[in-house]
Amino acid sequence: MKLRVFAFGVCLALGTIRCGGSSNGSRSTGPGQVDAGGNGGGGTDAGPATDGGTVANECDGLSADPNATSIAIAPPAEACGFAGSSDSSGNVALSGSSDLTTSKNWATYDRGGAHLGTLHAYGPVIPRESGFFGLDRLSNPTDPPNDYLHLWTFVPDGSGPSQNIGGFLCSATLQRTSAGGVLLMGYCGSGLRSASRVVWYDDAGSQKWSTSVGGSPAPTPPSAAAGDDGGNVLITIASDAVAGRPAGDLLGRWIAPDGSLPGDWFVLVAGNAAPPILQSLIGGGVAVMQNGKWVAVVPPLGAPKSPPDWLASRPDHDFRVVRGRKAYAFTSRIVPRGASGGPSVEVVAPSGLSCGTFDTKSTAATVGADGTVIANSDECTRRVWPGLLGAR
Repeated sequence: MKLRVFAFGVCLALGTIRCGGSSNGSRSTGPGQVDAGGNGGGGTDAGPATDGGTVANECDGLSADPNATSIAIAPPAEACGFAGSSDSSGNVALSGSSDLTTSKNWATYDRGGAHLGTLHAYGPVIPRESGFFGLDRLSNPTDPPNDYLHLWTFVPDGSGPSQNIGGFLCSATLQRTSAGGVLLMGYCGSGLRSASRVVWYDDAGSQKWSTSVGGSPAPTPPSAAAGDDGGNVLITIASDAVAGRPAGDLLGRWIAPDGSLPGDWFVLVAGNAAPPILQSLIGGGVAVMQNGKWVAVVPPLGAPKSPPDWLASRPDHDFRVVRGRKAYAFTSRIVPRGASGGPSVEVVAPSGLSCGTFDTKSTAATVGADGTVIANSDECTRRVWPGLLGAR
């Protein structure tokens, strides 16, 4: 079926290179610069070590290669901006932004910079093993009340099957899970005749489970969700959406790997109901950020705890798990609308030890599923280090 595409390129006047299409990425001889690990806001010095038993060796094999070669990709005008991602195979998707206002085109490239195709989706695309998940609406639906919103299982060139996830009274967002596949937070209906759910799809797009959740009496959808590497899913909601709860808190609830609800809502953050950013942690559990600050960590199926110093000392920095789940890659959260990262990438061991900072010398940076680093040379051209922080 033909999709309605609302694709708007974003190319601001700050850049000196005009927006344009490029079918192949060009090699760059100027690699990023690595700063040796220091205490990095909570870690210890990651200086040289010769003793295999020293703590400094925790960084062995984790830091970025200072001699890594980057490629330059100049996407079409509609993909100028800050949004970027890579799948677990190193294919890259670039767009102007990843907000939920319209359907946007994402230009896709292989790890060598060759243009593969275009996909379009509402909001961010979520990496697959090879390709991406995305949401979009049908432009000419034959049964709008029942078949309007679709989940697409894109292959790298933008083709791929879709499946119906609801009619025109439905909305949904996609969330990450470290256990593979994608989480869908969906909401359908209006008023008391409404329902919200969380669905886990595997990497091929097959449903693993679907669980009804939300507040009461009208089931408000969760404000965020994240799945850890054990298949446990943490969801959140503002306390005023749950009957019998005082307003002003952020509540959390666990969904077990089989889709069951092992417990009730619990206070995740007292006195602040702002929608959070959730990220899965190495070894299981989820970290919680509100208003740019890391405010809690929640062990698998457990209760919230204060964040460790190494995490709390990195406000306004989001992270991705890299190196085959052996390290974190922190990027700063920056102000421009639609931005997805910061100019430098800090590699941090699971203990919080800083293993050095990779300076992209760019205006924004993000890290993909395979450890590819994507940065902005200007408002359109991207500089890409394929698999820079991949598994070793």
